[in-house]
Amino acid sequence: MARNITLPHATLGAHPPTHFMPSTFSQDSGPATPQLRGQELAAIVRDLQVQRFLPGAVKILGFTLATLTLLLLAFAQSNPLLFGLCGIVLGVVYASFMILTHDAIHHTLTGFDFIDEVFAHLLSWPMLWPHSTYGVLHKLHHNMNGRDEADPERCHLTTEEYAKAGPLRRLLARHQLLYRVLIAGGLGMIFNTLRQARRYAHRSKAIQRALIFDTLGIIVTTIILFGSAAYFDVALEAVVIWIIIERTVGAVQQFRSHLEHYGLWEHYPSFLESQIYNTRNFRTNRFASFFFNGLNYHSVHHAFPSIPFYHLKEAHIRIGKYCDDKGAPLHEEVGYARAALAIIIKPRFVKPFVRCPMEQEA
Repeated sequence: MARNITLPHATLGAHPPTHFMPSTFSQDSGPATPQLRGQELAAIVRDLQVQRFLPGAVKILGFTLATLTLLLLAFAQSNPLLFGLCGIVLGVVYASFMILTHDAIHHTLTGFDFIDEVFAHLLSWPMLWPHSTYGVLHKLHHNMNGRDEADPERCHLTTEEYAKAGPLRRLLARHQLLYRVLIAGGLGMIFNTLRQARRYAHRSKAIQRALIFDTLGIIVTTIILFGSAAYFDVALEAVVIWIIIERTVGAVQQFRSHLEHYGLWEHYPSFLESQIYNTRNFRTNRFASFFFNGLNYHSVHHAFPSIPFYHLKEAHIRIGKYCDDKGAPLHEEVGYARAALAIIIKPRFVKPFVRCPMEQEA
C-alpha cells in the first residue's frame, strides 16, 4: 500500500512540463504518516542542481571516439565472425551512448541546451529514433508518473485492464519484460513512441512540430548515411551493423525503462511523493551505474530532473537518508538482474486509478 505522506507541492525541484497539467484523483489519502517536506528535500539537493560542461563533454567525446573506432574496425573485417563481434561490441557501446540523449532531453548533459539538442538528434536519427517527439512525451511521463494511467511510458497493466484483455494480450502482459527485450527491441520503442504521439498530437502542437522535425531529420540522415555506404560499396555491411545496433540498443533501453517503473503505481497525495515512490532504485556496481549514466538512482532523477548524472549518487544518498529518518525508505533493489528475475517469475498488475479529466489542454 502507499505510504501517504504529506509533501508540499508548490516549491519542489521537479517542474511539470507546461504542455499538460497533472490530473487529480478521487481516492482518499489514507492514514497520516510522518511528514516529508518538499522544501526540506529541495534544500538538501539545491547545490547539486548545477550543470557543468566538462563531465558531459568528456562522455560525449569518449563515446564518439569509441563508436567511430569500432565502426571502422567492423568495416575493416573480412571475417564474418570478427565483423559480427565488432558489431555486437559497437551495439553495447552505442546503447550506453544513447542513454546520454535522455540527459539531453532534460538539458543536464553539458549545461548548454543547444549542444545537448544537436548531439542528441545526431545520435538518435541514424537509428530512426524520433528524439524530439520522445522528448515531449518523456516530459509528459515525468508529469503523469504514478498520477495518471494515460502516462505514455506506463509499462504495466491495471488489474482491470488485465481482466478485460484477450488471451494474447494477457500472455504478453505476463511475459512483458522478455517480450520487450527479446522481440520488440528498438523498433518496438519507435512504434510505441509514434503510437503515443498519435494519441496526444491533436492536443499538442509541440508534438506535431516534433513529429515533422524528426521525420525530416530521419529521412535526410538515412539518405546521407546509406548513400555514403553505397558509394563506398559497404551498403550490406551498413544494414547488418544497423540491425545489430537496433537489437542491442533496443534490448538495453527496454530493459532499463521497464525495471525503473514496473509494478510501482500507488496513489500519493503530492506530486513529488509520486515521483519518489513510483520509481525503483538499484544498488549496483560502478560499471553498471556508469553504463546507465546514473539512472539507477531513479527516484532522485524523477523528483529533481535538473540534477545532472554526476550528482545523482550524492543526491540519492542525501534523500535516502532523509526518507529513512522519516520512516519512509526509497524503493531499492539489489542489482538489475535480481529485479529482472523477480519480475519474470512473478508479473505484477496495479490497482486502477479513478482520474479526473486533464485540467489543461495543450
